[in-house]
Amino acid sequence: MPNTESTAWHGTAILLPHASRAETAIVAQRCMAAVDAAYIAPGTSPSDGQVSISIGAAWVGHGEPRRQDLLVRAADEALYRAKAAGRHCAIFAD
Repeated sequence: MPNTESTAWHGTAILLPHASRAETAIVAQRCMAAVDAAYIAPGTSPSDGQVSISIGAAWVGHGEPRRQDLLVRAADEALYRAKAAGRHCAIFAD
């Protein structure tokens, strides 16, 4: 990883094919709590101990058809809205 003022990791996807919207929200909250609990000693990382996570989620109700490419696009757009909202948050696609 390059030694820069800020570092970002991109492209992690978690698929929850049988989860409800509420269960998906719980997973997102747990991910954010895990990041909050992580400790990075100052001076050991370019992030200097401050780590955040942005989550974009798209959900399809049971029995609702939806094209995979549209679902991925919706989640990606929600991710960018989460980043624009100040990071360290989860946003669901409409």
